[in-house]
Amino acid sequence: MTDMELEASVRAYCRRRPFKPFIVEFFSGVQVVVDHPEGIGPLDGLWLYRGPNRAQSLFPSTSVCRLLDAAAG
Repeated sequence: MTDMELEASVRAYCRRRPFKPFIVEFFSGVQVVVDHPEGIGPLDGLWLYRGPNRAQSLFPSTSVCRLLDAAAG
């Protein structure tokens, strides 16, 4: 995904009311669950994922394959 595509997708998922967890799937096959609307966001040209137990990961938008509803994942 491009930065603009990922930003638009993340914004759409995070604005849902009530908020529903969603999955970010990477081309590597790794999936992470975003369980809070502030759990993912842009940071200095990359994206920051904040997971459970204060774990954090930085990644480029180009590593993201797709976003999915957590219930459908």
